Amino acid sequence: MNLQKKSFALEPNCLAGKIVLLTGATGDLGSEVAKELTNFGAEVILLGRNKKKLEALYDELLEIGPEGAIYVTDLLKMGIKEVEDLKAHIQNLFGRLDAIVFCTGKWGTLTPIEHYPEHQWLEIMHLNLNVPFLLIKNLLPLLKQSAQGTLVLTESPLAFEAKAFHGAFNCAQFGLRALIEMLQQELEHTSVQVKGFNPQVFQSKLRRLLFPGDLNEYPEPSA
Repeated sequence: MNLQKKSFALEPNCLAGKIVLLTGATGDLGSEVAKELTNFGAEVILLGRNKKKLEALYDELLEIGPEGAIYVTDLLKMGIKEVEDLKAHIQNLFGRLDAIVFCTGKWGTLTPIEHYPEHQWLEIMHLNLNVPFLLIKNLLPLLKQSAQGTLVLTESPLAFEAKAFHGAFNCAQFGLRALIEMLQQELEHTSVQVKGFNPQVFQSKLRRLLFPGDLNEYPEPSA
């Protein structure tokens, strides 16, 4: 996945000195985004729940660009206290924050609403919609201190179209799109920019599980 050509159109080293919080850092998309951000000079705070994977990615990024950090947390369990702890950690370690890039997502089951597992609905809505709200609401003061704060929220075509059997993920995407547009209006006259990022479809563990027949249609992500 080449973010330089397909989305951000960034110049080499243009993110030098920028502190970026990246959620879902060890996922198929998140790890590629982490490498791209580091290539452009950013110091990336890798956020995820698997410490071993985070440390492996961190070591890999050290070979590419500047040193960032890791922060281990389970977003499914994130509440007010957890996000306050994260904010304090960022302030203590870096003293500021320039961007948040959201690459966390949970799909769920393709099934009619009448058969949809209640616990899965609640988990997907929390991870895909409540967590972005909690992080943005609490970290926005840090972003406003940046000369050019940036929020990038990953969305899918389901943010614009309701489709049968797509359940909680589809509903969360509609909510995320509304959140993006609200923030764009509310922050229009501030230093913070808000962007929706709809990545090109590529093969991932999730896509291989849900759409095994599509394996030959989409490429593997590449740096």
